[in-house]
Amino acid sequence: MSLSGPFVITAVAGEPVSAPHPLEIEFADGTVHGRVVNRYSGAAVVEGDSVTFGAVAATRMAGPPELMALEDSVFRVLSGTLEVDSAEDGSVTLSGGSGSLTLAPPADGIEDASSAL
Repeated sequence: MSLSGPFVITAVAGEPVSAPHPLEIEFADGTVHGRVVNRYSGAAVVEGDSVTFGAVAATRMAGPPELMALEDSVFRVLSGTLEVDSAEDGSVTLSGGSGSLTLAPPADGIEDASSAL
């Protein structure tokens, strides 16, 4: 399976995401970048049905407590090696010992997070 391009995070640990803006994540050329509250980037090596994340660096802006907690949950998952499962509808689930993220292709495109890094 190929994990590349932009996605929107739709669930964390199986719980639907509720946020005032799309939670962006994009995979390209051995990297991951995106935005929850803060913009983030790091290494992400995709091999077969797994992805291995290196350290993720992020800006340090504050946001509402519930969004900061959501961001912490996302960053906890983006570590180590995760299994990649894709569904027929184009959604992808990343899962491992640190939790899971469900990703969906963007409905109408998302801002290219790399342009702001």
